[in-house]
Amino acid sequence: IDHVIYNTRRSFINNGLNNTIQTSAYSSISNGQRNRIFHSTGSTILNGQGNSAQTNDFIFIGDGINNISEGEHSSILNGISNTAKTIHDTIINGKQNYNTGNYSFIGNGLNNYNNSKFGIILNGTNHYNRYSSFYSTILNGSNNGIRAYSTGSTILNGKSNIISYSARYSVIGTGLNLNITGNYAIILNGVRNSVSTAKFGTIVNGIDNKSYGYYASTLNGVKQLNFGVFGVILNGSGNTGSTNTKYSIIGNGVNNIITFNTKFGNIFNGTNNYTISDYSIVGSGKYNVIRSASSKFSNILNGSA
Repeated sequence: IDHVIYNTRRSFINNGLNNTIQTSAYSSISNGQRNRIFHSTGSTILNGQGNSAQTNDFIFIGDGINNISEGEHSSILNGISNTAKTIHDTIINGKQNYNTGNYSFIGNGLNNYNNSKFGIILNGTNHYNRYSSFYSTILNGSNNGIRAYSTGSTILNGKSNIISYSARYSVIGTGLNLNITGNYAIILNGVRNSVSTAKFGTIVNGIDNKSYGYYASTLNGVKQLNFGVFGVILNGSGNTGSTNTKYSIIGNGVNNIITFNTKFGNIFNGTNNYTISDYSIVGSGKYNVIRSASSKFSNILNGSA
């Protein structure tokens, strides 16, 4: 009833109410209300209400309400107020999702924004995947973001996690307020952990841990600082592997420090222990210090200064 076909070739409206095909060709509306195909060739709307296929060709809208598909070969299967803006964009379902990345995909969710070429947002709420972050993926969660030029990066889940500008091929598993700015970095879990600048940094879990060194790894703990190249902090609180330390390990404990330029220094446990010596070991204890860089291969197994 009250359908309109205007300035259009070889197109048809099968059923529904107040549907329109205008300035188009080889297009069809099967059912629904107030759906519109405008300036498009070979486009289809199957059902729904207030959906619009416009501006470009070979667009498909399956169902839903107030969806807009403008990209050539773009598709919206269902949902409410979703937009597929550019070529080969796809939205499966959800509400107020916006796809504008070319070949980008949104599965479901609410208020997600995907501007990444070949980018994927599978589910969740208020995610963003920025421009030039080719092949980047957000699977689930809320308020997660992958910023511009972070090619090939992934956020699996969690809330308010960010892979920052130009942090390529990095991964966040889940957690809260996690942040990566380095390439090839991984944070699997935790709260307010960050891997900054350096490549191949890893944090497995914990709270307020920071990793700055190349190939530096922090497994767990609270407020750990890992600047070391190939440095490892396993657990504890407030431990520090300082700048340019190499191949050093802090096993556990509180406020232990392996200081600047130390190679193969080790503190296994204890409190407020300190070493500046290459190939040194502090086993455990409190306030133990190996203070000379010339004291190579020195060991303190336990005790207190």
